[in-house]
Amino acid sequence: ARNVQARWLRKVAFELAWTYPKGIMDMMDAACLLFDEGKLVEIIDHRGTMGFKYGVPPSPKVKATSGGSPTSRAQKASYDSINESVRHRGSRVDSQNRIGMQTIEIRLDLIPRHVTDIVFVLLSSHSRDLTKFASLQVSVIDVDGRERM
Repeated sequence: ARNVQARWLRKVAFELAWTYPKGIMDMMDAACLLFDEGKLVEIIDHRGTMGFKYGVPPSPKVKATSGGSPTSRAQKASYDSINESVRHRGSRVDSQNRIGMQTIEIRLDLIPRHVTDIVFVLLSSHSRDLTKFASLQVSVIDVDGRERM
């Protein structure tokens, strides 16, 4: 029998990867869209929160919750909860193997309760032809447990 222990899934990373053909030096950008039912709440990309550019009002300051009483100093502090819960962690390019990757991290315990849907989008920085990019992959990683899910 294995020694199995339950724990909260607190932080996940979404690694979005693709390959691109020789002669193309275009990148793809990953973005995360958060919705409250059908209403767009925020857009996060490599520049940070961008919802304001599309008419989304700033998110209110709220107390972070984790399903129970706050235990850490960070949880007790007042946050702009969406800004703290979703972070674009940057991009990596392996030019020798022609592979691009962007990572978005989500703190599940800090996602505001009103957020009902999270959508990930890959878009091209400059190219209008997305068929130039191949082998699109998404990996979901338990950051605290360091395991691919």
